[in-house]
Amino acid sequence: SGLEALDKIKAINPAIPVIIMTAYSSVETAVEALKQGAHDYLTKPLDFDKLRLTMERAMEHNRLREENRRLKEAGLNVFSDWLEELTAYVAACGESILCETRETV
Repeated sequence: SGLEALDKIKAINPAIPVIIMTAYSSVETAVEALKQGAHDYLTKPLDFDKLRLTMERAMEHNRLREENRRLKEAGLNVFSDWLEELTAYVAACGESILCETRETV
């Protein structure tokens, strides 16, 4: 079945967008497919314009997810670099800088 294929595909690579297509549409099956990680759920007869739009949205969703992951990594790297510089600065100045900061605040 489509749900079994969905499970197997997601086990191999959860990032793959899966679009389920069925001739026997039911709300319960559609909800279950989406809960299990399907990107979308289409019914037969297949509307090729809707399929194209659904595929475009799935690809855009993956692109945005990847961009988000890269930006998070870059942000963490920038923060990590800044923290290392700050730690080195404080270590070079000794505790006197911390005491001066407390007194001025």
